Amino acid sequence: MGPETSIATFFTTHAALRAEELVRDAGIPGRLIPAPRSVSADCTVALAFPPSDEDRVRGLLADHAVETSGFHRITP
Repeated sequence: MGPETSIATFFTTHAALRAEELVRDAGIPGRLIPAPRSVSADCTVALAFPPSDEDRVRGLLADHAVETSGFHRITP
């Protein structure tokens, strides 16, 4: 993904799985990863994707009513 990665965190695993499906179907490179404890204690998985696609991911999830607990930037 590169030196910096955007992640979306979720309240439920179901939302994370739905988000991954939507992102994949839209052709955005993304994958589920273990949610960093430093950014979320709500769900154990997060959706990682390139920072350049954050606006697209936000819009896509909003359009499909997928609720997130937040968006974050992480560096490995």
